[in-house]
Amino acid sequence: MKIPANRISQIIRGRRAVSADTSIRLGRYFGFSPGYWHNMQKHFEFECVRRSSQAQIEKQIQPREAA
Repeated sequence: MKIPANRISQIIRGRRAVSADTSIRLGRYFGFSPGYWHNMQKHFEFECVRRSSQAQIEKQIQPREAA
């Protein structure tokens, strides 16, 4: 795949995100769409923030009233 072993190791250990370049390479190797791994990374990042911040955001921000 032409991906350094330490990069894969860091991704597996959660110490590094899947970059666009790595996503394309993994997609090509495993036969997935080029954006599959990238979308998984973005979903993971979103869930981490949602879980850690959503309650605080809901306390701080009131929804805008409908027109």
